[in-house]
Amino acid sequence: MTKPVPTRALVVAAVLLGCGVAPSRAPLGGNYVLPEAAPVADRHATNAASARSNASASPPVVPVAAASATLAAKPAAAVAQVAAADTIHFEPLQVGSQIAAEVTLSASVEMRGASPSMGDGKLSFASRLRLELVVRKASAQSLEQIECTLTTLSMHSEFAGQGSDAGQEPPATYDISLAGPSPIIRARNGSEVDSVERVKIAILLVPLVEFYAHWARSPTLELEPGWTSTVPLPFAATLFATTRGESLRAGPLNVRFASRSATSADVPFELVLPLHYGSDLGTIELDLSGSAQLNAKSGRPTAFALSGPLSASGGARGAQMSLSGTAKLAGTLSYP
Repeated sequence: MTKPVPTRALVVAAVLLGCGVAPSRAPLGGNYVLPEAAPVADRHATNAASARSNASASPPVVPVAAASATLAAKPAAAVAQVAAADTIHFEPLQVGSQIAAEVTLSASVEMRGASPSMGDGKLSFASRLRLELVVRKASAQSLEQIECTLTTLSMHSEFAGQGSDAGQEPPATYDISLAGPSPIIRARNGSEVDSVERVKIAILLVPLVEFYAHWARSPTLELEPGWTSTVPLPFAATLFATTRGESLRAGPLNVRFASRSATSADVPFELVLPLHYGSDLGTIELDLSGSAQLNAKSGRPTAFALSGPLSASGGARGAQMSLSGTAKLAGTLSYP
């Protein structure tokens, strides 16, 4: 008889993968360094505070005098091309704005210490999702209401050499309120939103909210080779730490810009994101790294790809099950 794939283990692994997409897709904004005195969840800092923080977080790599001399020696057309390549201006989302994303997430781990009925072995899964978001209400500095339509396109899981596949599921639509201290997600059909649905929605929702909150304060970003920023991710914890015994630490997200071609339509950034999730069943650690791209004209994210080691330990009733392996998260975005 075929051994059942350990669904609980897959769900717990997916939780952290979902948190990771979030931030990975939202690498940059006008300001990612919040004043130390500001509350973690404050998404309404003033433009002045943002400008001061951004200036301190992004010291120029080349002295101003040297940079000016270099530009002065070039033709005027070349100077304009360089300036355009290094400046990104965010085109803000508005009521009615749409975002379509296709996301793949996968993990492959070795499991040890499982119950005798399950046994040890290699566990893997790969899932492909489509998420379609519509902004229903927004202020100048935050998104307040979003409609999300989620479609699971495919799911493959395998354990100890035995695999199973699931085809496309019917789309499900959710109304999401972000105006309060923590988000409220309601299924349009009235059903209860479980942890798996929450994770899938968070893959796009978390980075979108973080991205918008930072960009809206200071929509223009001046880049030079070697630019770096450290980004706090307060929203992720408000979405996931909703059950007693659960804890989540997401980030901070480390972002770096090296360079790009002046003729490229996208601006690439390097990302590093640590994640920790804990519950009564155990803990999971993820150290993701990779890249993301923003459109050079609109400042909106267009693609991301993250991967890294995954480790987990714990289990019900004192079991000492452990998982170790790798996880991957990638996707593309468009704006119909």
